[in-house]
Amino acid sequence: MSHLSELAAKYQNEVTVSGINVRQAKALVAVNYMAEVKKSALIKGLYEFAAYTYQAQVDNYPLSMNLPVTYNNIARLQYLAGNKAKAIEA
Repeated sequence: MSHLSELAAKYQNEVTVSGINVRQAKALVAVNYMAEVKKSALIKGLYEFAAYTYQAQVDNYPLSMNLPVTYNNIARLQYLAGNKAKAIEA
């Protein structure tokens, strides 16, 4: 199984129970793949978009998510985007 397939499987549950659309879900998987597996530095907007996507999931389906893990992911993505104040807030 490729790294991308493993990462897609990891996030599949979050994507299928969330209120985000398929395009947002694919972007979330891609950003996490590049950040976690490839250790690539991405542009600020991609990290912010991924954090926004997680927040949309929480807003739409809060009971279906592991909130501590989700907010940790939001904080990590905001930190990578350079938004330290938003990372601390998350």
